[in-house]
Amino acid sequence: MDTGMNRLLLGLLVLTGFATGQVRSLSLSGQDRIARPDKIVPPYQAQVRGTALEHPIEPADYIVGPGDRFIISILSPEPYIELATITPTGALVLPRVGTIPVKDLSAEAVSEQVLAFVQTIFPNYQATCALYGIREIRVSISGAVKRPGFHVVTPLSHLTDLMNLAGGVRPQAALHRIELSRDSEATSTLDLTRYYDEGELAQNPLLRGGDRIVIPYGDVNSDLVLVQGLASGLMYHAIRPQETLASFMRRIAHGKNADLTGVILQHQQDGETREQEYVAAARFESVLLQPGDVLFINPIADVAVVGEVRRPGRFAYQPGMKAADYVVYAGGVSRDGSPRAIEITRETGETVRGGDEEVRAGDTIYVARSFNSVFLGQLGMVQAGLTFLNIYLAYLAATSTR
Repeated sequence: MDTGMNRLLLGLLVLTGFATGQVRSLSLSGQDRIARPDKIVPPYQAQVRGTALEHPIEPADYIVGPGDRFIISILSPEPYIELATITPTGALVLPRVGTIPVKDLSAEAVSEQVLAFVQTIFPNYQATCALYGIREIRVSISGAVKRPGFHVVTPLSHLTDLMNLAGGVRPQAALHRIELSRDSEATSTLDLTRYYDEGELAQNPLLRGGDRIVIPYGDVNSDLVLVQGLASGLMYHAIRPQETLASFMRRIAHGKNADLTGVILQHQQDGETREQEYVAAARFESVLLQPGDVLFINPIADVAVVGEVRRPGRFAYQPGMKAADYVVYAGGVSRDGSPRAIEITRETGETVRGGDEEVRAGDTIYVARSFNSVFLGQLGMVQAGLTFLNIYLAYLAATSTR
């Protein structure tokens, strides 16, 4: 009797557990379906790439085009979220809603048009529309650049961004005669030197799809001057009309370890070569360059940093900097080095010590090993010798007992 009852109770418990498990399984699967409805949270995040922006986009100023993406949401009993891309024909296609023409509209106007369209179909529901992703465009650049051809940019890219993608310009590039061609517009001429020298933003415009940029080479008779010295040896550079020596030096000598206290200038005029003259920095603003001029720019010797630093090498000389500053340039003192063991060797052979010493052009800075590093290294050699001696004595003891 007891055995039969036990079997019956055991069977009821098994059935109850099985039924409970089925109910829990159904309940969990239902919760799972509610927790990740595909129509509410579409997997669009991984499809949108980030865009580097100078500042937030002004929806009223940004003109949309094919490839721009908008996110549209409708708050209804069945929530609706769609990431829509403007088609090549200039329209937004919203599944189950309709097609909305948005060609040549601003981002703000697109949002207003989409919301007005949705309101006519779903008058009782609220909706939102916002720009979500920026399109990519193709533009071409040719002439005095290192990698001419087509490049992919965005409508937020400037002319200088395109030049960087093209590997930069060559020294002979006539930056004051850049040609910009756009569909249905006359070819315009840009003077990028005014952007570099005076910050004229209009000379560095935003790009549009289909833009064609030509950066011409300078002409020997009307644009070019010859520069000697620096690390480049002999090199022609283009100048703009009536350009001062100060403007030219800011553009071509930056970061090249040039002696900016003065240059040697030789004018060419009426086919004749004038005598060389030394032009001090105080006169740079008043001296106008002419095509055919020859300039000699004296290079300044750099500074070497060697020894126990993380990145030993040669660095541009900067007046007023101390030895410790150059050690920082070299990545700082290594694990085995000592910031208190800095030695400077001058070109004259003179030696001075200390991180607070002012560095001169041509100096060599040496960072020595710390005392602890040297001592521990010697101690390690002593320990190695003692270990070898112990092994040798053990060997002798083992062989002498035989």
